[in-house]
Amino acid sequence: MNQAAIPRKWKSWKESMSDILETLVKDALSTIQEGYYEDIGTASPRERKITQAISSSQGNAIIAEVKFSSPSLGVISKSPDPVGIAESMVKGGAIALSVLTEPKHFAGSLKYLEEISLKTKVPILMKDIFLASEQIRAASQAGADAVILISSIFRRGLVKVSKEKLIEEAHELGLEVILECHDLDEFSDGLKSEADIIGINNRNLGTMEVSLDVSRGILSSLDLDSLDKIVIVESGIKTPADIKILQKLGAKAFLVGSSIMASENIEEKVALLVNGR
Repeated sequence: MNQAAIPRKWKSWKESMSDILETLVKDALSTIQEGYYEDIGTASPRERKITQAISSSQGNAIIAEVKFSSPSLGVISKSPDPVGIAESMVKGGAIALSVLTEPKHFAGSLKYLEEISLKTKVPILMKDIFLASEQIRAASQAGADAVILISSIFRRGLVKVSKEKLIEEAHELGLEVILECHDLDEFSDGLKSEADIIGINNRNLGTMEVSLDVSRGILSSLDLDSLDKIVIVESGIKTPADIKILQKLGAKAFLVGSSIMASENIEEKVALLVNGR
């Protein structure tokens, strides 16, 4: 579609979203300065590993995400019970949970993470805009077992700290690290890192558009059997058919948020994704 064919309303929407990652980083820095990640209660030591949960999964390895809102979709769920949602996801067969803790754009909460970590036995991933050491410490203190770093933030120089430093700090605290990539260059760079898992996000964080072709393009160009890292796919996964396509290309696990959170029966939706062939 050429530019002349794009409706004015659609163009203005895309233009307003073109620097969404910069906005997320700017607001995350503000959240850090406000002390949001300080004075978190210290969780008991845990021995939950997402890598192990993926490797031992008997069905499709689904990491279900507790996400109430997003910049692209707005409000996804108005449920007042994050723990109940998490427990339904586990009953449906999720091998791990991702919990949004970013408060300004995703309606996340560190309190949700603490409560869910205490009430569930599966590994917990803290999903946030990680930019600083205090966020890594907060993840450990709140009960997370892993964190996710966005490669684009570091490659674009949007923050002074390096991803290598945050990965090292996470490992020192016993946390696993997922390094989220959006193109082949980021993916290749991620393979050289000390991250435990490489995630491919089908969402373009510049425009917020989602396409499974992002994963298809990266996965089809690689021999994943020769890699020493687990590869997972994030965003845009709605059906078992989506999972089947990506599994054939070598993806080992799938982080699914919006389609689960928007479903009328969360447990059944997760079970469908876990058991669907």
